[in-house]
Amino acid sequence: MTYVERLSILLDNQKLENIVDNDGPHAVNQYALDMARKAYQYRLSDGEVVRRMITARNGQKAKELYTNGQLVWDYYRKYHDAKYAIGALAMCLLRATNFDEKQTNRIIHRSPIFKFWHNPKNSRPGNSLTIIKWDEPYMTTDTRAPKTHGEILIKEVASKMTQPVEV
Repeated sequence: MTYVERLSILLDNQKLENIVDNDGPHAVNQYALDMARKAYQYRLSDGEVVRRMITARNGQKAKELYTNGQLVWDYYRKYHDAKYAIGALAMCLLRATNFDEKQTNRIIHRSPIFKFWHNPKNSRPGNSLTIIKWDEPYMTTDTRAPKTHGEILIKEVASKMTQPVEV
């Protein structure tokens, strides 16, 4: 994940607007201003994707997943892991972003479901902590492969969505 993508996740719209409009508490150099403008554009486009996803045909399911609703807990009770709920959200987001894996990862980072399950205080002892390891490097020998557990999950979901269905 690039610096600009992380910036778009960490700062809210108001803080980014303050930096872009030069009304922030501190003067910023041109490089920081350019990065803030890009991060602000990411936030705007990500917000549009979330709106498109929620108003789609399966929008109610997507909204439940995105907001950590009852459907997430149903997945958790069934599979004893939040990874499958995140995978279902990734599937909805991949459709809405036309299979843009980086944008899907950014939106998942900003979602309430991610913020809840990524917090170690919310996990119970003995549970699978796959969501907590989302940004940890994945050990692989292939240098072209995704580098984190979250990117691996998104790539797996995307590959399953593009494979033809066998009858």
